[in-house]
Amino acid sequence: MGIGIRETDSDMGSEFTDGTGKGSEIVSGIFVALTTPMNADETINSRCLDAKIKKLRHAGIRRIFCLGTNGEFYALGLEEKKQFLASVREIAPPDTILSAGVGAVTTEEAISMVKAASSYGYQLAAAITPYFLQLSENQLERHYLRIADSSDIPVLLYNIPSRTGITISSQLAARLCGHPRIVGIKDSSGDLKSVKAFIELQGPSFSVFSGTDSLILDALVAGSVGAVSGMANIVPYLVQSIYDTFRKGEHEKASRAQERLTSLRTLFEHGYSVSVIKLAENLMGYGTGPGRAPANIYDVAVTRKVASILGEFSLLRDSAAVGK
Repeated sequence: MGIGIRETDSDMGSEFTDGTGKGSEIVSGIFVALTTPMNADETINSRCLDAKIKKLRHAGIRRIFCLGTNGEFYALGLEEKKQFLASVREIAPPDTILSAGVGAVTTEEAISMVKAASSYGYQLAAAITPYFLQLSENQLERHYLRIADSSDIPVLLYNIPSRTGITISSQLAARLCGHPRIVGIKDSSGDLKSVKAFIELQGPSFSVFSGTDSLILDALVAGSVGAVSGMANIVPYLVQSIYDTFRKGEHEKASRAQERLTSLRTLFEHGYSVSVIKLAENLMGYGTGPGRAPANIYDVAVTRKVASILGEFSLLRDSAAVGK
C-alpha cells in the first residue's frame, strides 16, 4: 500500500524568536530551494514560475531560495541570473522572504550578484564556495569578507563540499561570523556532525540552516533555525510540516513527516538530484520543463522508476508522460 501525501494549506501561525537574536522571520524557517522553470528550448519559463510560486504559497511556503544548486545557478549566465531574481521578486507576494544565491567562481561576479539581489529587494544572499578552484582557507576567507563588505543585505555562507570540492571549516566560520553582514550558514554537507559543529557557533549573530532534506529534523533537534529544501519543490506541505510540528512540540508528528520525506528521497537513486526533481515535477503535472543540458534525464526506464515512486506516494499526476 502506498504512502499518501496530501498537499494542503499549512497553518504557519505567528512568527517566533529562537533566542539567538537572529531568529527572526528572515533568518529562520523553511526555504524552498526553488527549481528554475524552463521552456522546451531551455529558456526560462516565466508563466510556469508564476504558477509555481502560487502553488508553494498554497502549501504554506513563505520563504524562497533562488539560484541555489536546485536552481541550476551554474548553468545560467550572469544577466540571466539577475533577470530571474528580478522576475521572482516581481511575482512573489510582498511578504515572501527571498534569499538569492549569489555565489560564483570569481569574487567579482559574486559581488555583482549580491548587489543585484539587494537592489531587487531580497532580504538574504547566500554565497556558495567557489568551485573548480583549489583555494587556501585564507583565500576563501578573503573571498567571503569582500562579498560581505560589498553587501547591503545579510549574507549566508553556503557549504556544499560534494559539489565544489571546498569545505568551510567551523574554524573559518567562527572567524567570518564576526562580520556584521555574515549572519549564518547553509550546510549541505550531508553530515550531521558538520551541522552540529556550526550550531556550536550559533549565537546572537549567527544561525544555521540544514541544506540536506534527510537531516531537517535531526538538525532542528540539534538547534538549527530551519532548512533549505530541494524536496519542497515536490512536497512543500510535507517539508513545512516537519518544521511546524517540531516548533509546536509535536515531535512524533515531526518524526513521521521526516520519515516519509526520507523515504521519498529514494528518487535520488535514479539520477542527479536537480534532474530528478524536475522530472518528478513534470510527472506531477507542474510543467517545470527540462534542466539545462547536459543534466537531463532521457532514459525511459528511469522515468518509469521515478513515476513508480511518485505513484507509491500518491503524487503521480501526469501518467501520460510516462514512457515518453
